[in-house]
Amino acid sequence: MSKQLTTAQPINIIVNANLLQISTLEIAQHILAGSKQKTVGAVNKDLVKIIKSHLDGFKELGQVGFQTHPVYQGGDTEYILLNEPQTNLLFMSMRNINPLVWRFKLDLIKRFDEMKRFIQGQHNAEWIAERATGKIYTKHIGELFTKALDVCGKSHKPSRYINLQQTIYKAVLGKTAQLLRKERDIPKGAIIRNFLTASELEDINAVQKIVERAFIGRSIDNDEQLTTAIYNAANAIKIPFEALIFNSREVA
Repeated sequence: MSKQLTTAQPINIIVNANLLQISTLEIAQHILAGSKQKTVGAVNKDLVKIIKSHLDGFKELGQVGFQTHPVYQGGDTEYILLNEPQTNLLFMSMRNINPLVWRFKLDLIKRFDEMKRFIQGQHNAEWIAERATGKIYTKHIGELFTKALDVCGKSHKPSRYINLQQTIYKAVLGKTAQLLRKERDIPKGAIIRNFLTASELEDINAVQKIVERAFIGRSIDNDEQLTTAIYNAANAIKIPFEALIFNSREVA
């Protein structure tokens, strides 16, 4: 019975936000035993040479991240960070791939899939948390709007609450509910917030929380105050980070 080849060491995938990458040095380390070269640095050099000879093709699949490492060969060694499609192209460009290299490619595919499921799971958990929080704040801001209508003696027609949601979408996302439905193919009658990203939900929740806190202990004279507060809060969370840091007043 033939012995099944396996990758001896775990494959190190670099996670940068949603981007998954692997370095040519990492690849070289795993395929060294199946190479004619004697060092990881030499294998890496061969991989970099292949990439440079087909650089335009690699660039079509994403940014080609050239880096340097000070360990191998007694000085800085150039290596490249590759995304999954670029990694596939690299192996397609290699000649005479032996069984060990082929096995590493299979394990690498599995590793990329594993990391993608992990990131998706993180996003799902984040989305669920933001959505749950959003439901709480939506209830609170709806109660504020109801109070505003009561104070100014206006009707509680469903259209008024729809307009409130419309104001939130326009203020935070810069888009109407109709445009969101069209762009994201949201079915009629479906809740739009269920089709927003965790980041978008976070921004909406932040705006609603600011508005809710602003009206604590204050009387609301009309519903326009609430919509104005929503736009002001949305503008506040869009202040660039640099403006917050460098344009802040000196504290005495």
